[in-house]
Amino acid sequence: MSYHPVAPTSDSRAALGATPIALKNVQLERSAKASVKGAGFFMAPSMGFTSRVTPTSGAYCRGVFARPGVQDGALFAVFGTTLYRITSAYGAASVGTIPGTDTVLMDGLRDDLLILGGGYLHVWDGSTLTTVTDTDISADLATLAVLGQRAISSPAGFDQLEWSAVLDATDWPSDGFATSEIQPDPVIANVVVGDELYSLGKSTVQIWRAVGGGDADAFDTFAGAYINKGCIARDTAQRVDAALMWVADDRCVFRTAGPDASRVVNRDVEEALAGMTEAEVSASTAWVYTDGSKVFYVLRPPVGGRAFAYDVAEDVWAERTTYDAEAYRHGFYAFAYDKHFVAGPDSDTLYTMERGVYADAGQPIEREMTIHIPAPNGARIDSIELDIKTVGQPLTGQGSDPQIMVSYSKDGGSIDSVVWGAERQVSLGANGRYDLRPWMTRFGQCGPDGFLLKLRITDPVGFAFHGVRVNEPRPVRTVRT
Repeated sequence: MSYHPVAPTSDSRAALGATPIALKNVQLERSAKASVKGAGFFMAPSMGFTSRVTPTSGAYCRGVFARPGVQDGALFAVFGTTLYRITSAYGAASVGTIPGTDTVLMDGLRDDLLILGGGYLHVWDGSTLTTVTDTDISADLATLAVLGQRAISSPAGFDQLEWSAVLDATDWPSDGFATSEIQPDPVIANVVVGDELYSLGKSTVQIWRAVGGGDADAFDTFAGAYINKGCIARDTAQRVDAALMWVADDRCVFRTAGPDASRVVNRDVEEALAGMTEAEVSASTAWVYTDGSKVFYVLRPPVGGRAFAYDVAEDVWAERTTYDAEAYRHGFYAFAYDKHFVAGPDSDTLYTMERGVYADAGQPIEREMTIHIPAPNGARIDSIELDIKTVGQPLTGQGSDPQIMVSYSKDGGSIDSVVWGAERQVSLGANGRYDLRPWMTRFGQCGPDGFLLKLRITDPVGFAFHGVRVNEPRPVRTVRT
């Protein structure tokens, strides 16, 4: 046969009869332009995690925030009912109290930090935490954004935008409000992209702009800037570069830049969301991070054991999981002190997400990749060589002799060889053995749906996996099993 590259995206709909293609805790990387190896890309580990601080044991995170220009770019996090300022040395200093148990929203109005939690808006100016009590602001606020040097919010269940005075989030003018220009539609989220405010309702999205003028005329809509698609989960609405992504009312992921919205298609994600209750989908969160030139949108449902990471540049999805957990841990993100910080609604700890770290705060990260070999019915798979190169193996301890677990299906994924105890464990080679490639034999005959190879790595090592060579002569230097 020939060379077969790793599948570049994830789709685990085996229950519907589809060939299950899984990518778990890995990301696609482009090969160098001069390289002719494989299909022009390879799979590498997604970033690992290091535990940094637990402000209060048992107090779960409700949100994190940092932005240059807001309180000197410091990192803030709410754990339980306490707002903390996190230092670059991972110290946690209490700033004040944010009542409630809900996910908080945070933003910046010049140097002031704004926090929305428990239905109330709070302002931290660097010395005092103030709860906004202006009689002209609604109760039970549910959204937060900043545009035109004004704070903007909407009360839960209403189609109204309200805004503060210029540069003062504690002062809310009595005439500083507007309602939907199209139809009554309760606002779910407000997100600023560039100089535009996207107001996402239950069934529509309207785009507003700051036009200056008096308090009553501070914002206006664009003519025709209207999207006939709503939002089901507030915390999935996130700016992604110059675009907006969110989970819409039909439980599909959408992306827009201006009034032209389009689906970001992955049927596996859609089937996962369709199998959840409305409350579960509504409780989903999303966060966005960059890894060099790559931008990822990470969608985290609260159930199902999987999050879904969308690689914007490559237009591919992969799963993110936490080892032996019912849900992916991380639902919140901020970039501060030149580090990626993450935390989750079911965790009391703040982590850094780092390149070159291949474990999850000392626990394994299970990384999984799939190869589909479209062999004809009855074809024999006599040998397979894995085109994988490992890096970063420790000299001693876990990962010093890294292993890869190999299972397979001869019927396109209907029955995995693990079912009958035929998962193989193969050495990837110790540190310095860059010339070794795993080589395996005796896989038998394929059925009409081809041959599916599933690979798992739990050892804390880096790797570049390009694909497999099938039924080729055994190379001189291989690890045989």
